[in-house]
Amino acid sequence: MTGVAAKRRGLVSGLLTLARNLGLVTGASAIGAVFALGAGGADIAAAPPGAIAAGLHASFGVAAGLAALALAITRGAAAASSTTAAAARSRPPAPRAAARR
Repeated sequence: MTGVAAKRRGLVSGLLTLARNLGLVTGASAIGAVFALGAGGADIAAAPPGAIAAGLHASFGVAAGLAALALAITRGAAAASSTTAAAARSRPPAPRAAARR
C-alpha cells in the first residue's frame, strides 16, 4: 500500500479485500467438496462416523498439503530475495571517474 498513490489507496484496498474474500469462499467450497468426496459423497447427515472421520482426514490432509506448499513458495521467494540483496551488497563499488587536476 505504501507504493500506491494516496488517491488510489481506497481502490487498491477494495481490490485486496475482494481477492481475500474470493479466496476464502473458494477455499471453503473446495475443502467442503474434498470432505464430501472423502466421506463417500452420500448423504452426510446420515453418514456413519467412520465416513465422517474419513472426510475429515481427507480435508485436513489437503489443507495441510496446501499450507506446506504455500510455506515452500514463501520460503523460496524469501530466499531468492535475500540472495539478490546479498549479491547487491557484495558488489564492489563502481569505479569513480578520475578527478581532474
